[in-house]
Amino acid sequence: MKSDIRCIPCLLRQAIAAMSLCKIDAKLQHEILDELYTLLQQGLSQDTPPAVAGLMYARLHECCQNQDPYQAIKQKSTQQVLAHYQTIQHFIEQANDSLRVATELAIAGNIIDYGVKHDVNVEQELQRIMKGVSAKTKHQFDFKRFTQELARAKTILYLGDNVGETVFDQLLLTEIKKLYPNKKIHYAVKAQPIINDALIDDAIAAGIDKLATIISSGSNAPGTVLSICNSKFLEKFSSADLVISKGQGNFEALWPVERPIFFLFTPKCEVVIQHHKNWEQGDIILYYAN
Repeated sequence: MKSDIRCIPCLLRQAIAAMSLCKIDAKLQHEILDELYTLLQQGLSQDTPPAVAGLMYARLHECCQNQDPYQAIKQKSTQQVLAHYQTIQHFIEQANDSLRVATELAIAGNIIDYGVKHDVNVEQELQRIMKGVSAKTKHQFDFKRFTQELARAKTILYLGDNVGETVFDQLLLTEIKKLYPNKKIHYAVKAQPIINDALIDDAIAAGIDKLATIISSGSNAPGTVLSICNSKFLEKFSSADLVISKGQGNFEALWPVERPIFFLFTPKCEVVIQHHKNWEQGDIILYYAN
């Protein structure tokens, strides 16, 4: 998805949030923002928002001398969701269609995103997710096609997104494995710290390793930018029978698609919403693109 002029204020807000976490003084913040503004202007006309954001965060990490300013936040997010694991699991198991509810919850969990909301109250978001998940699936929820392709697939590539929602991914993968224990699943995470996106250790902390083989995509951007992904990931991306892509960043990076993909995410900005006339901010989207 091509970047838009409206991406600039969003990306600069992200930069300010990251610099605040690194405790950079105000004078240096102004100098860095001037540099980043020029970088963003040059990059936006040529690339996707995640690709441009990856360049921005690489420069920020140099300035901050902190490769993972969100590390403590990520750990806390996982702990907070895991504290409610049994409640969420029971909610899924008691549903008439546990796979559908697990899918809805995995998508709803995409709201735990520090790239969009810089002060996420995970406990509050969990309550909202549990109370209102089904009401937000009205606009695009290609669940019938999802179940058909899932039944046919022998190999699945699942593109992870944010820490915290990784626990919801684990619950969805648990339901898939209950139905299809012989499915071969790979779960892809980022190669280097980027906002609160999941790394290998974060996926393990959520229990993903018990259900899938965790791999690095090679991307250090907040989305699966294929041009910087490693060869092992690209082979899986090309050969997998089914690709499940979590998060708005992955949608931004991969649209328009090179192969059939199920996008699971909640739209969080006008730039993404304009791609489909019926989408609304906060919807729970399960979108099949081919």
